[in-house]
Amino acid sequence: MHIEVVNFTGYEDNCTINYFDHKGEYLRTHVLENLQVELHINIHHHYAVSIKSCTCIYFDEMQKSGIVKSLKRHELEKMQYALRDCVDWDEWEQSNNRDIDDFMHND
Repeated sequence: MHIEVVNFTGYEDNCTINYFDHKGEYLRTHVLENLQVELHINIHHHYAVSIKSCTCIYFDEMQKSGIVKSLKRHELEKMQYALRDCVDWDEWEQSNNRDIDDFMHND
């Protein structure tokens, strides 16, 4: 299965995740709304995205309107892994590295 993430850089409150089979045929879409994530470095010293909360709307080619879906643990883990690859981690590190100049004010 191939996962394609649309409109996520780590700061959005919604995004779309499209799923395709191994032949590239469309399977389904999950739209994540009210998305709250935490970007961090995990205990293995790897970059990670943790989904803290979201509303997942499920679509497939048969549905004209989405259905709210509760995510299973393995689905959530696959999404977090896919989201991780969309983040500009160099920019994230720079925004989280603070030095003394960040706290000094020149009036």
